[in-house]
Amino acid sequence: MPPKPSSTTTTTTESNHLLTTTTQTSLLLSRFLTALSDNSFTPTQPLTFSPLTLLAQSSSLIRAHTTKLSLLLLNKPFTPSAIRKVLEQLNGEALPGLAAGVQLMQGMREFYGVTMVEEVGVRVRRVYRELGGLVDEVVRIVQGSDSEKNRDTLASTGVVWAACDDIGELEQMGVPGLLVKKVALWREMLEDAIAELREWSEDDDEDDEEEEEEETATSDDDEASTSYLDDASLPKHRTDLKQTVDLALKRLKLTSTLYAAITKRRLKTLVINAPVSPSTPSTTSTTSTTPTTTSTSTSTTMTKVDLLMEKLKRIPEETDELASAFYDLDDEEARNVLEGICALGKECVDLVKRGWREEDQEDEFTKWAGKWIEAIGKEEGS
Repeated sequence: MPPKPSSTTTTTTESNHLLTTTTQTSLLLSRFLTALSDNSFTPTQPLTFSPLTLLAQSSSLIRAHTTKLSLLLLNKPFTPSAIRKVLEQLNGEALPGLAAGVQLMQGMREFYGVTMVEEVGVRVRRVYRELGGLVDEVVRIVQGSDSEKNRDTLASTGVVWAACDDIGELEQMGVPGLLVKKVALWREMLEDAIAELREWSEDDDEDDEEEEEEETATSDDDEASTSYLDDASLPKHRTDLKQTVDLALKRLKLTSTLYAAITKRRLKTLVINAPVSPSTPSTTSTTSTTPTTTSTSTSTTMTKVDLLMEKLKRIPEETDELASAFYDLDDEEARNVLEGICALGKECVDLVKRGWREEDQEDEFTKWAGKWIEAIGKEEGS
């Protein structure tokens, strides 16, 4: 009778098998990360589920497997075979499920919109990367580099949990919820720029008083500092620039109110009828089980949504350019950029003045939008 392998030999063999599995997991994660940039997939048949549901379920499964993996890594005795089983389950079910959800979203971009599809890509990419970090932690522990095992494992597990929760959040929010969240972020950026610009334009008097008090004590070493103070506020003698700043603040504030109005009257009332077969209801609150005959109108709506979001995103970016023109004391450039910002605002209004569909009638927002267009075009003192 051949001798039984020793426990040391068995453990070594199991550890080697585990390292092989970690390599397979890492390769799979790398392949899926690369595939995220492939937008060529198109579903050939109507779906019986929402891709957002598939993504949420897959991320929930990854989270559960991560919890098991973490417990196995932290608790004794160390069991390579049990850890390998968890990784194999990840490789066979959860990771491919997440990749399939991304593919479906990319193939249905015209129904879910650019904003949602891109956000899915960003959040799934984070899951894959953070999970890769946890797999690397498994390798380090197997190889004996576990001096900081508890801290590193807990930290790696926590970031994977957070990344998975972020994907589940997308199903809860749906397309309208994500749009509202994005617009709120851009409006906050716009408000920050307004506050900064107002502070810059109102600091001139205070700076003048400080400079007068310190004028007699100014030395050659202080000249650079004084020059910086001059650039950090609106020069008092630039009355032309002061008028432009005041006009800009007024128009930017109006633009901020436009974000709020569009959010309330258009984004929060948006209904998405993705092409999901009515045979199996979707659990996504914002995705209707309307037959695919409604998909054309939804596609047209999402085209307008994509255009609107692109313009709303550009306005805070252009506002940064506006601030730079003011800080450079370039009145002409500031006025040009400001006109561009106003033009973007008007284009946003034109897109949704009568709602998302061509047949939509005038409503409360339509009347408000007309007044907004009139107000944004007024010059100071008119």
